[in-house]
Amino acid sequence: MAFGGNPILQTLRVVRPRVFLRNAFNRLRRESDATALARLLPHLYQERIPFTFFVTAFLIERETEWIRRLADQGHEIAVHGYHHCAYAFFTPQAIRDDLTRARDALARIGLSARGLRPPFLSHHPQTASLAAELGFTYISGAVGFDYPLYANRTAALAPFREPDSGLMQVPITSRSDYDLLAYEQRDITQAITCWRQEIGADATLLFHPLHAGHRDRVEPLLVLWREWRDRFHLVTVSDKLARGEGVALTMDVGALTKWDLIRALTHCR
Repeated sequence: MAFGGNPILQTLRVVRPRVFLRNAFNRLRRESDATALARLLPHLYQERIPFTFFVTAFLIERETEWIRRLADQGHEIAVHGYHHCAYAFFTPQAIRDDLTRARDALARIGLSARGLRPPFLSHHPQTASLAAELGFTYISGAVGFDYPLYANRTAALAPFREPDSGLMQVPITSRSDYDLLAYEQRDITQAITCWRQEIGADATLLFHPLHAGHRDRVEPLLVLWREWRDRFHLVTVSDKLARGEGVALTMDVGALTKWDLIRALTHCR
C-alpha cells in the first residue's frame, strides 16, 4: 500500500500533541477494547438497543463468530477499512484495494458491505466515489458541526447524496465520546448533558468501545440510551436511510487487543 506517513504522526498535525500522546499512552495502559465490549454488549441485547458497528475487516476475518452473533442480534455490521489506516494519505488505488479486501471479508461470512466509515474519519476526496463503484450504499465520514479534529465538516445534519458519486453521506451530528471524554476531558455526567442538549429525533452518534464500555460509564449511558429509545426511533444506519429519520447509534471498532493496535501501526506506513 502506498501510504504517505504514519497516521499517528499525521494526527499530531491536528490534535494538540500533548493531549494525543497522553490519550494514546492511557489507551495502552487501560483494559482492552474486547473487555469493554464484553461489558457493554449483553446490555445492548437485553435492552434491545441496536447499533451499527463499523469494524476493521481484519477483525471480521479473525472474529467471524462474534461478528455473525452481532448481526443475528439485530446490529448492523459495516466497514471501517481493512486495517485502521488514514485514507487521507493513501493513493486512490490503495483505497480501492483496502475497500475491496474489506468488502470481500464481509461477503465471505454472508454479509453485504453497505456502509463505510473511513478510519480516523480521515478524508480523501475520492473515497466516496470508490466506495460507490464497489457497491457500498452509504458513507458516514463527515461531521455536521465545527470541530478541530475533523477535516470533512459539513453544514448538513441530515443524510445527503455526495455530488460526485451519488453515494449517501450520513454525517455524525454530535461530538463523540472520544471528543467529550478524552479530548475535552469532560466527565460522563457532563458528556451526557451535552448529548441531551444536542440530540433530537434525527441524529447519528459515534461511540468507541474503550470510552462507552468503561466500567463507570456503562450504566449512565444505558440510562441515556433507554431514554432515547422511549422518545425516538433507535435504528441502524441502513434503517435510518430507509425510514428517512431516526437516531442511529454507531460504534467504531478498530482493534480488540493492544496487539491489534500495534498490528495496525505496522501496516499503516
